[in-house]
Amino acid sequence: MPILSLFAVIITGLALGMIINFLADTLPDGFRPTCRHCSAPWTIREYFLLKPCAYCKRKQPLRFWIVWVTFAALGVAFWFFPPERVGMWGGLILMAYFGVVFVIDMEHKLILRQTNVAGVLICGYLGWRMHGVQATLLGGAAGFGIMLVLYYFGVLFTRALSRRREESVDEVALGFGDVSLSLILGLLLGWPGITAGLFFAVLAGGLGSGIYLLVNKLTKGYEDFTAIPYAPFLLFGAVVLIFVLPPAP
Repeated sequence: MPILSLFAVIITGLALGMIINFLADTLPDGFRPTCRHCSAPWTIREYFLLKPCAYCKRKQPLRFWIVWVTFAALGVAFWFFPPERVGMWGGLILMAYFGVVFVIDMEHKLILRQTNVAGVLICGYLGWRMHGVQATLLGGAAGFGIMLVLYYFGVLFTRALSRRREESVDEVALGFGDVSLSLILGLLLGWPGITAGLFFAVLAGGLGSGIYLLVNKLTKGYEDFTAIPYAPFLLFGAVVLIFVLPPAP
Protein backbone atom coordinates (compact mmCIF):
# COMPACT_ATOMS: atom_id res chain seq x y z
CA MET A 1 0.00 0.00 0.00
CA PRO A 2 1.37 3.47 -0.92
CA ILE A 3 0.39 5.01 2.44
CA LEU A 4 2.15 2.25 4.34
CA SER A 5 5.21 2.67 2.10
CA LEU A 6 5.30 6.41 2.76
CA PHE A 7 4.96 5.79 6.50
CA ALA A 8 7.86 3.33 6.35
CA VAL A 9 9.99 5.89 4.51
CA ILE A 10 9.23 8.55 7.16
CA ILE A 11 10.20 6.11 9.93
CA THR A 12 13.38 5.27 8.00
CA GLY A 13 14.21 8.98 7.70
CA LEU A 14 13.68 9.48 11.44
CA ALA A 15 15.88 6.45 12.17
CA LEU A 16 18.63 7.80 9.90
CA GLY A 17 18.40 11.18 11.62
CA MET A 18 18.83 9.51 15.00
CA ILE A 19 21.82 7.52 13.75
CA ILE A 20 23.43 10.67 12.30
CA ASN A 21 22.99 12.51 15.59
CA PHE A 22 24.37 9.58 17.57
CA LEU A 23 27.45 9.20 15.36
CA ALA A 24 28.08 12.96 15.33
CA ASP A 25 27.86 13.00 19.13
CA THR A 26 30.01 9.93 19.74
CA LEU A 27 32.64 9.44 17.02
CA PRO A 28 34.75 12.51 17.93
CA ASP A 29 34.80 11.44 21.61
CA GLY A 30 35.49 7.74 21.33
CA PHE A 31 31.99 6.40 20.63
CA ARG A 32 30.59 7.58 23.95
CA PRO A 33 27.67 10.03 24.13
CA THR A 34 28.29 13.00 26.39
CA CYS A 35 26.30 16.11 27.23
CA ARG A 36 27.31 19.04 25.03
CA HIS A 37 26.87 21.45 27.95
CA CYS A 38 28.55 19.79 30.94
CA SER A 39 30.39 16.85 29.27
CA ALA A 40 28.71 14.39 31.61
CA PRO A 41 28.29 10.86 30.20
CA TRP A 42 24.95 9.89 28.72
CA THR A 43 23.87 6.26 28.80
CA ILE A 44 22.79 4.79 25.46
CA ARG A 45 19.31 4.26 26.88
CA GLU A 46 19.01 7.88 28.03
CA TYR A 47 20.28 9.13 24.68
CA PHE A 48 17.86 7.20 22.51
CA LEU A 49 14.91 7.89 24.82
CA LEU A 50 15.68 11.63 24.45
CA LYS A 51 16.03 12.11 28.19
CA PRO A 52 17.67 15.31 29.51
CA CYS A 53 21.16 15.16 30.99
CA ALA A 54 21.06 13.59 34.46
CA TYR A 55 23.54 16.21 35.75
CA CYS A 56 22.72 19.60 34.21
CA LYS A 57 19.15 18.71 33.07
CA ARG A 58 19.79 20.17 29.60
CA LYS A 59 17.90 18.62 26.70
CA GLN A 60 19.24 17.69 23.29
CA PRO A 61 20.61 20.68 21.31
CA LEU A 62 18.65 22.30 18.49
CA ARG A 63 20.88 20.56 15.93
CA PHE A 64 19.51 17.21 17.08
CA TRP A 65 15.95 18.17 16.15
CA ILE A 66 16.95 19.89 12.89
CA VAL A 67 18.70 16.72 11.69
CA TRP A 68 15.78 14.55 12.76
CA VAL A 69 13.15 16.62 10.95
CA THR A 70 15.38 17.15 7.90
CA PHE A 71 15.84 13.44 7.27
CA ALA A 72 12.16 12.67 7.77
CA ALA A 73 11.45 15.36 5.14
CA LEU A 74 14.19 13.97 2.87
CA GLY A 75 12.60 10.54 3.07
CA VAL A 76 9.27 11.99 1.89
CA ALA A 77 10.94 14.06 -0.85
CA PHE A 78 12.91 11.09 -2.18
CA TRP A 79 9.80 8.88 -2.04
CA PHE A 80 7.89 11.27 -4.30
CA PHE A 81 10.89 12.31 -6.41
CA PRO A 82 13.55 9.54 -6.36
CA PRO A 83 17.00 10.87 -7.35
CA GLU A 84 17.61 9.78 -10.92
CA ARG A 85 21.28 8.98 -10.47
CA VAL A 86 21.25 7.01 -7.20
CA GLY A 87 17.61 6.14 -6.48
CA MET A 88 15.67 6.72 -3.27
CA TRP A 89 17.61 4.39 -0.97
CA GLY A 90 20.97 5.30 -2.45
CA GLY A 91 20.09 8.96 -1.99
CA LEU A 92 19.11 8.50 1.66
CA ILE A 93 22.26 6.53 2.51
CA LEU A 94 24.45 9.07 0.70
CA MET A 95 22.81 12.01 2.44
CA ALA A 96 23.13 10.25 5.80
CA TYR A 97 26.88 9.94 5.21
CA PHE A 98 27.03 13.59 4.15
CA GLY A 99 25.07 14.51 7.28
CA VAL A 100 27.56 12.86 9.63
CA VAL A 101 30.54 14.51 7.92
CA PHE A 102 28.79 17.90 7.83
CA VAL A 103 27.83 17.98 11.51
CA ILE A 104 31.19 16.74 12.80
CA ASP A 105 33.15 19.21 10.68
CA MET A 106 30.90 22.12 11.65
CA GLU A 107 31.10 21.34 15.37
CA HIS A 108 34.63 19.94 15.72
CA LYS A 109 36.45 20.99 12.52
CA LEU A 110 37.36 17.35 11.99
CA ILE A 111 37.02 14.82 9.20
CA LEU A 112 37.49 11.47 10.90
CA ARG A 113 39.21 8.31 9.68
CA GLN A 114 36.05 6.31 10.42
CA THR A 115 33.91 8.49 8.17
CA ASN A 116 36.57 8.32 5.45
CA VAL A 117 36.42 4.52 5.43
CA ALA A 118 32.62 4.59 5.26
CA GLY A 119 32.79 7.22 2.51
CA VAL A 120 35.11 5.14 0.33
CA LEU A 121 32.71 2.18 0.58
CA ILE A 122 29.50 4.15 -0.01
CA CYS A 123 30.75 6.61 -2.64
CA GLY A 124 32.95 4.03 -4.34
CA TYR A 125 29.99 1.69 -4.79
CA LEU A 126 27.62 4.42 -6.01
CA GLY A 127 30.30 5.84 -8.31
CA TRP A 128 30.93 2.40 -9.82
CA ARG A 129 27.20 1.97 -10.43
CA MET A 130 26.92 5.37 -12.11
CA HIS A 131 30.21 5.69 -14.02
CA GLY A 132 31.97 2.33 -14.14
CA VAL A 133 35.32 1.41 -12.62
CA GLN A 134 37.67 3.55 -14.73
CA ALA A 135 35.83 6.88 -14.41
CA THR A 136 35.29 6.24 -10.68
CA LEU A 137 38.97 5.62 -9.97
CA LEU A 138 40.06 8.53 -12.17
CA GLY A 139 37.63 10.78 -10.32
CA GLY A 140 39.05 9.72 -6.96
CA ALA A 141 42.62 10.29 -8.13
CA ALA A 142 41.74 13.70 -9.59
CA GLY A 143 39.89 14.81 -6.46
CA PHE A 144 42.82 13.80 -4.28
CA GLY A 145 45.44 15.34 -6.58
CA ILE A 146 43.70 18.68 -7.12
CA MET A 147 42.95 19.18 -3.44
CA LEU A 148 46.43 18.06 -2.42
CA VAL A 149 47.93 20.82 -4.56
CA LEU A 150 45.58 23.37 -2.99
CA TYR A 151 46.41 22.01 0.47
CA TYR A 152 50.16 22.48 0.04
CA PHE A 153 49.60 25.88 -1.52
CA GLY A 154 47.70 26.84 1.63
CA VAL A 155 50.53 25.50 3.82
CA LEU A 156 53.11 27.55 1.91
CA PHE A 157 50.90 30.64 2.05
CA THR A 158 50.47 30.25 5.82
CA ARG A 159 54.23 29.91 6.35
CA ALA A 160 54.93 32.98 4.22
CA LEU A 161 52.29 34.95 6.11
CA SER A 162 53.80 33.87 9.45
CA ARG A 163 57.22 35.11 8.38
CA ARG A 164 55.84 38.37 7.05
CA ARG A 165 53.87 39.11 10.21
CA GLU A 166 56.57 37.69 12.48
CA GLU A 167 53.96 35.70 14.38
CA SER A 168 52.83 32.10 14.23
CA VAL A 169 49.71 31.40 12.18
CA ASP A 170 48.50 27.89 12.97
CA GLU A 171 45.21 27.90 11.09
CA VAL A 172 45.27 26.77 7.46
CA ALA A 173 42.65 27.26 4.79
CA LEU A 174 42.36 23.52 4.07
CA GLY A 175 43.10 20.53 6.28
CA PHE A 176 44.28 17.15 5.06
CA GLY A 177 40.84 15.82 5.93
CA ASP A 178 39.51 17.96 3.09
CA VAL A 179 41.96 16.24 0.76
CA SER A 180 40.66 12.83 1.85
CA LEU A 181 37.06 13.97 1.43
CA SER A 182 37.82 15.20 -2.09
CA LEU A 183 39.14 11.75 -2.97
CA ILE A 184 35.90 10.22 -1.69
CA LEU A 185 33.74 12.70 -3.59
CA GLY A 186 35.86 12.04 -6.67
CA LEU A 187 34.88 8.37 -6.45
CA LEU A 188 31.24 9.41 -6.27
CA LEU A 189 31.29 12.02 -9.05
CA GLY A 190 33.78 10.24 -11.31
CA TRP A 191 35.85 11.86 -14.02
CA PRO A 192 35.34 14.59 -15.19
CA GLY A 193 32.43 15.20 -12.77
CA ILE A 194 34.76 15.86 -9.83
CA THR A 195 36.09 18.99 -11.57
CA ALA A 196 32.56 20.43 -11.69
CA GLY A 197 31.99 19.39 -8.08
CA LEU A 198 35.13 21.19 -6.91
CA PHE A 199 34.18 24.21 -9.02
CA PHE A 200 30.84 24.52 -7.25
CA ALA A 201 32.58 23.92 -3.90
CA VAL A 202 35.03 26.78 -4.53
CA LEU A 203 32.20 29.12 -5.54
CA ALA A 204 30.19 28.19 -2.45
CA GLY A 205 33.30 28.49 -0.28
CA GLY A 206 34.06 31.98 -1.56
CA LEU A 207 30.49 33.14 -1.07
CA GLY A 208 30.18 31.52 2.35
CA SER A 209 33.49 32.94 3.55
CA GLY A 210 32.54 36.41 2.33
CA ILE A 211 29.23 36.29 4.19
CA TYR A 212 30.97 34.97 7.32
CA LEU A 213 33.55 37.76 7.28
CA LEU A 214 30.91 40.43 6.64
CA VAL A 215 28.65 39.27 9.46
CA ASN A 216 31.53 39.00 11.92
CA LYS A 217 32.88 42.41 10.94
CA LEU A 218 29.46 43.97 11.46
CA THR A 219 29.01 42.23 14.82
CA LYS A 220 32.65 42.90 15.79
CA GLY A 221 33.19 39.19 16.34
CA TYR A 222 35.86 38.68 13.71
CA GLU A 223 39.26 37.28 14.69
CA ASP A 224 42.26 37.07 12.36
CA PHE A 225 43.11 33.66 10.89
CA THR A 226 39.86 32.02 11.99
CA ALA A 227 39.49 28.74 10.10
CA ILE A 228 36.15 27.99 8.44
CA PRO A 229 35.14 24.33 8.00
CA TYR A 230 35.46 23.51 4.30
CA ALA A 231 33.76 20.10 4.17
CA PRO A 232 30.26 21.65 3.92
CA PHE A 233 31.28 23.42 0.69
CA LEU A 234 32.75 20.23 -0.79
CA LEU A 235 29.55 18.38 0.10
CA PHE A 236 27.50 21.19 -1.45
CA GLY A 237 29.27 20.72 -4.77
CA ALA A 238 28.53 16.99 -4.73
CA VAL A 239 24.87 17.55 -3.79
CA VAL A 240 24.43 19.96 -6.71
CA LEU A 241 25.77 17.41 -9.19
CA ILE A 242 24.00 14.34 -7.79
CA PHE A 243 20.62 15.76 -6.78
CA VAL A 244 20.07 19.09 -8.57
CA LEU A 245 21.58 19.12 -12.05
CA PRO A 246 20.10 16.74 -14.63
CA PRO A 247 22.29 13.80 -15.76
CA ALA A 248 24.41 14.37 -18.84
CA PRO A 249 22.87 12.82 -21.96
